[in-house]
Amino acid sequence: MELRQMLARLVYLNLLGVGVCLVFVPFIDRPAIPAGFALGWFLSSIATWITYIRERRAEAKGTEQTVQNILSGFLVKMVLAIGALLIAARAPEKFHILATGLGLLMPTVMTVIVGVLQARDSTIENNEAKGGTMEQQ
Repeated sequence: MELRQMLARLVYLNLLGVGVCLVFVPFIDRPAIPAGFALGWFLSSIATWITYIRERRAEAKGTEQTVQNILSGFLVKMVLAIGALLIAARAPEKFHILATGLGLLMPTVMTVIVGVLQARDSTIENNEAKGGTMEQQ
């Protein structure tokens, strides 16, 4: 799977996770926890989406601006993370700050999970193309 397809899948899964968090808000006793989790997850998902857009632009331009893209992507993610935590700190009755911090980690966790599953699938496909299975090698 190309990086572009993987990032598109990650954006979809992250937004789905945010939606699931928001569904729980009216049904639990402390709605600040899923609301904070959704806030962190959403803002970190925006950073993932920006990475997707930057990857598309870098593919068209070449590799000479790679370091600048990495640095600016890191800065965008840091600004969004600090912004999410400041929002949660200013409105603790609406957003739980610890849940917001954990929500900021979710796109990274989702990236690792999708990457591991994709690597496993491509390894299985390569082994099947060679005519063997993982147990035979």
